[in-house]
Amino acid sequence: MEIVESLAIISSKLAEVHGAVIEGYVEVTKSLSRLSIVNSETDEMLVRLARLRNLLIHRYWVIDDGRIIEEA
Repeated sequence: MEIVESLAIISSKLAEVHGAVIEGYVEVTKSLSRLSIVNSETDEMLVRLARLRNLLIHRYWVIDDGRIIEEA
């Protein structure tokens, strides 16, 4: 999940440089695609990672080990 956290920091700074304000980990990762920093395939992977991070952080009690393995 440190990857998502690091990407969020980098993406937020890049968005600021381009005059955008972005909130939330999923939106932050999507901004990389909008700024043409990553391609759509990488963007999809990053969005999945951000959603998995959100699930682990905010809804950890509904996580099943199979899903973690599948997403990883």
